[in-house]
Amino acid sequence: MRKFFVVSLLSVLILGCEEKASAPASDGESTTKSAASTPVGAVAERVNGARARELVAAGAVLLDVRSPAEFSRGHVEGARNIPVQELASKIKEVGAFEDPVVIYCQSGIRSATAMRMLEGAGYTKLYDLGSMSSW
Repeated sequence: MRKFFVVSLLSVLILGCEEKASAPASDGESTTKSAASTPVGAVAERVNGARARELVAAGAVLLDVRSPAEFSRGHVEGARNIPVQELASKIKEVGAFEDPVVIYCQSGIRSATAMRMLEGAGYTKLYDLGSMSSW
């Protein structure tokens, strides 16, 4: 797990959170399952803005994994800010393992990394919004 975290962290630091060539899911697109293997009954999928809003309205945790500086410049109302670099040490602040969690960042790179980290920690209902602009 530690090796995975180090590799994930290096990927985030090297790649940053620049815009990806392919755009994240938009409101009109369907959701897709994560490529990572998940336990039976677990959910890990990419969602569009409409689905993310539904999940949050139903009680899902909204997790912003950008830096505190980015968060202070603007965020989705009600989001918790736990930077992806600190997620491993603050994993229990996310919520219960069975609670649904919607994750976002600036472009989708850090949210995908955070989703893999949370999957590895045992969270079973994870939804990657990708870019905050998809909200």
